[in-house]
Amino acid sequence: MPVVDKLERDIYLGIYAALVVGLFIFTIARTEMFFGLSVAASRKFHQGMFSCVIRAPSYFFDTNSIGR
Repeated sequence: MPVVDKLERDIYLGIYAALVVGLFIFTIARTEMFFGLSVAASRKFHQGMFSCVIRAPSYFFDTNSIGR
């Protein structure tokens, strides 16, 4: 089994720590981006639905029952 000196081990631990921190930052950024895109898509979808309901003629609501 090869003997690893202290300096080499510290370098390996530093690289490992940098990878862990980078992965943590990447995960937080990915989660924030997913949340932001989901909220934007939901708002756009809701605004489109609401504008369609508002523009519907009144006889549509008179001829169709609620929940149909």
